Amino acid sequence: MATYVLEKARSVHYAWVVVVAVFLATAIAAGARSTFGVYVKPLEEEFQATRGIITLIASTSILFSGGSQPLIGHALDRYGPRIVAVVALLIISVGVIVSSIVTELWQLYISFGVVVSLASSATGTVMATVVTSRWFVKHRGLALGLLTSGRSAGQLLLIPLAMAFYLAFGWRMSFLLIGLVVAALMLPIGLLIRNDPGDIGRQAYGGGKADAGSLGGKGADQALKTSLAKAVRTRGFWMLALGFFVCGYSSGGMIQTHLVAYAVGQGFAEMTAATALGIQAATSIPGAVAVGVITDRLGGRRPLTTLYFVRGLALVFLLFVDDPLKLYAFAIIFGLSHSAGVPTATLTAHLFGRLSVGTIFGVIFMSHQIGGATAAYVTGLIFDLTGNYLYGFVIGIVLCFVASGMAASIRTRPATRPAVTPLSG
Repeated sequence: MATYVLEKARSVHYAWVVVVAVFLATAIAAGARSTFGVYVKPLEEEFQATRGIITLIASTSILFSGGSQPLIGHALDRYGPRIVAVVALLIISVGVIVSSIVTELWQLYISFGVVVSLASSATGTVMATVVTSRWFVKHRGLALGLLTSGRSAGQLLLIPLAMAFYLAFGWRMSFLLIGLVVAALMLPIGLLIRNDPGDIGRQAYGGGKADAGSLGGKGADQALKTSLAKAVRTRGFWMLALGFFVCGYSSGGMIQTHLVAYAVGQGFAEMTAATALGIQAATSIPGAVAVGVITDRLGGRRPLTTLYFVRGLALVFLLFVDDPLKLYAFAIIFGLSHSAGVPTATLTAHLFGRLSVGTIFGVIFMSHQIGGATAAYVTGLIFDLTGNYLYGFVIGIVLCFVASGMAASIRTRPATRPAVTPLSG
């Protein structure tokens, strides 16, 4: 039996080992940054600050994360995913630990809002794109879906863990313990990641020699290239970018930052609220994989249209939630609608060519983070002005339905007829 298991393990392509390692790095990094929602109320009490001022830290975090993507892409190209992942996790652990000893609110803006956010963004969508481009020719979409779900897995694991630490030991010790968890997992993850198939004498999964250690060869679907200057002059780019702004606004900025505080304000226990946020993250994992498979079969437009529409309906439902089961039902529905990144990336590649997807999608992803930063602050500010979250959530609902309409309006064409003219040379 042991011999059979060992033989099976040896038959697994190392690309999947890299996926597991990068998945864990993404989960730990994203989970550590997402724990901030747990600390909103205790930080208000500690520093005698308003909800808007506290959540501005989350807004700063999301904004720095988005703005750093061009630098992250350059670092990944120059040093490879292995070094970037290890350094990112090291910086995250230091930033979270330092957050446990701050004495002034501005120090938390730096330690968590800037340091942790910059480091956590290094293991996000851009790294997933680089890893799948280098390691996969076949099942690249599936691999991208799995890596995308790593962010949700981290929220599922670390948000309830952070809440448990907070309830047992207080917010400072919770920060410290989360930082130590990140540090403990840093080296094992780094040992598993390899930058390129050629590093271990292998070929990309599903590819031939021409594909090993490359972007997957020069197939017809990869030969198209569009400059960023040309892309921003197209309607499709702005429909994707504005839609992804709404994605970030409604998910990372509004729900991940404010759901726990909203639910507690509605009379739910703190652990119930944190569990709901964890459930939302858990259901987005199979959701991301399913969306990846559906997108491979149907293209990106219809799945993206549906995801935004369902997300809007879920937010409407949230306004009427009055017991834990309904709160958990909202979390499930919202989590299943959480994977707009996969069809957005697919549509970007379809419209502008695979050789341009890194640069152009990087800018679109920046729009996502700007949306998240905007929602984290604006929703908190509206709460301060009105004393409740109603109007802040209604804005998110309207935007989701608008994004669904924008996605439906995107004009897609067969891969053999590119939506833009290829650059010469």
